[in-house]
Amino acid sequence: MRPPGLPLWPVALLLLLPQPSTESESEFECSFILKDAFRCSGAGIHSLASLSIPNNVTQMLIMGTSASELPDGLFSDANVLQLLMLSSNQLSTISPGSFKSLVHLRTLKLNNNKLKQLPSGVFDSLVHLQQLVLESNQLSSLQPGIFDQLKGLQGLLLNKNFLTALPAGLFRNLIKLKELNLSRNQLGTLPTDTFATLPKLRKLFLYSNRLASIEPSLFAHQGDLLELRLHSCAIQSIAPGAFHSLLQLQVLTLSGNRLPSLPAELFLHLHHLSELTLHRNPLQALPRQLFGQMPHLQRLWLYDTDLATLPALALSNLTQLELLVLTRNHRLSALPAEAFHGLARLQALSLHSNNLSSLPDQLFRGLGRVRELSLFGNRIATLPPNAFQHLEGLQSLYLNSTGLHFLPGDLFTSLPRLQKVWLGRNPWHCHCELRAFAAWLRKSTGVVQDTTAVTCHSPPALRHTPVLAVPEGQLACVGTTASARQTSRGTTKAATAPWRSTPGPSPAPTSGSTPTSPSPPPDTTGPTVPGMPPRAVPSETHFPAEERYRLEEGAEPEMLSTVWPRGPASTSTGHIVCWFSGPYLVALLAQAVAFLVTSYVAHQVRRLGQRRRRRAATAATATSSAHALSAVVAEPGAWAPGDRAWCTIKLVLPGTLRPA
Repeated sequence: MRPPGLPLWPVALLLLLPQPSTESESEFECSFILKDAFRCSGAGIHSLASLSIPNNVTQMLIMGTSASELPDGLFSDANVLQLLMLSSNQLSTISPGSFKSLVHLRTLKLNNNKLKQLPSGVFDSLVHLQQLVLESNQLSSLQPGIFDQLKGLQGLLLNKNFLTALPAGLFRNLIKLKELNLSRNQLGTLPTDTFATLPKLRKLFLYSNRLASIEPSLFAHQGDLLELRLHSCAIQSIAPGAFHSLLQLQVLTLSGNRLPSLPAELFLHLHHLSELTLHRNPLQALPRQLFGQMPHLQRLWLYDTDLATLPALALSNLTQLELLVLTRNHRLSALPAEAFHGLARLQALSLHSNNLSSLPDQLFRGLGRVRELSLFGNRIATLPPNAFQHLEGLQSLYLNSTGLHFLPGDLFTSLPRLQKVWLGRNPWHCHCELRAFAAWLRKSTGVVQDTTAVTCHSPPALRHTPVLAVPEGQLACVGTTASARQTSRGTTKAATAPWRSTPGPSPAPTSGSTPTSPSPPPDTTGPTVPGMPPRAVPSETHFPAEERYRLEEGAEPEMLSTVWPRGPASTSTGHIVCWFSGPYLVALLAQAVAFLVTSYVAHQVRRLGQRRRRRAATAATATSSAHALSAVVAEPGAWAPGDRAWCTIKLVLPGTLRPA
């Protein structure tokens, strides 16, 4: 019988769960999955010779077994077989005659096994084979001529092995091959005639190898090649003209190598190129004539390099470019005025996290379609008044953490579509020259995304104060305001507008706006560049245009989260915000303590009242019991002395009383 109170649902749940089998190791399954498709799988299969192979199927799948050897004659009666998948087994040995009778086989997959070598002539009878997959094995070498009879082969996958070299003439008879994958091996050198007999090759994957150089005639016969991936190969040099024969090439990846330079005119004849990656190379300079006419190239990545500048007009042939990522080049300190000439269709330009100290006046001329511009993380102290006058379509602008200490008030008037601006974490000089910019800032709080981080750096009396919290009357030139005269040495210095040669006149002071609470000081704990002082790194700023494109190799800079230290409060009598912050915090603390004390006293009063009520109830019960007993004993005539009487006295303990 089920014990009372015990629910039945846990027992039912346990009964419904599948019971573990003690013989799972020995279980396997062989069945027809389609009318002409047969499958065997299971770790219980230790020998493929024990399987009964049907002879009337066109597809056969033997996967996930523990078999280590593929014997001769296993498929001797499977004459009509067209697809044979022997994936994810433990095969380490293949007999030379394993596939002898499979004359009609089209696809053979031997991936995810433990093959260390292939016997000579093992594929000779597969004259109609079109796809051969040897991916994810342990092959360290290949026999010369092992693919000679596969004249109809179109796809060959040898990636994820341990190949260190290829024998000469390995692919000499694969005249119909369209896709060749040799990636993720340990290939150090390739003979110059390795691909000479592959005229129909469309895709060639060589990435993640150890190729030190690219010889001039390595791809001389691949005129129809569409995709060439050479990233992460440790390439140190590319011969001039190495890609001149690749007239139909659409994708070329060279990122993640060790290229210090590129030969001139390397990409001059790649007119069909639509994707090119050059990032993560120690490139020190680019030749002036590098790119030819590329009407299909829309994205170019040039980040994490050692470039110090860009040649003028170097990108002028990339007329269809929409995204240019030129970031995290810590030696990039200057750009010529014609650096982006010809990029009329550019929509997103990323220049952040470089070492730029200034921008030429006409740098963005002709970039009317640019919607997003990122300049944060540079060392740009000032901007020319007409810096953005040609960016009529600009919507998002990142100027935070650039070292700016002044901006003219009409800088953004030429940007009618501007929607978002980041200006925080810059050392703003809150003097009279900043008055026009502060007025624009008050009118543009919906556009500026980080107004609380736009704080004063000087004079010392206003340090760490938000610009919006400074009354207009306090934005006076040094020497005209008493509070501004206080310097570290008690002296007064005349301030000059950073964009003018002489100080400008100080406008008449007006009544300011109501101050708000101060903002934490800017962070200066970001990564540093050799030979440069530390610079701030934004914590939440991002460049949306870069996120729309996922790179195969690496990602755009990951923003570092930072903690802002709290700066000392100002001693100026006019700084009401910092003066008020101390009493306000004390009041909050006092309210919290009062609340805790009141709660504790109320709790103790409630406990005392409950205790008194329990004592009163106990006393009343005891009194009523005593009165009842005395009434029975003192009743007249109930009994006399000497009479024998039997009586039962029921004692009622106060602790057992329960209310009726």
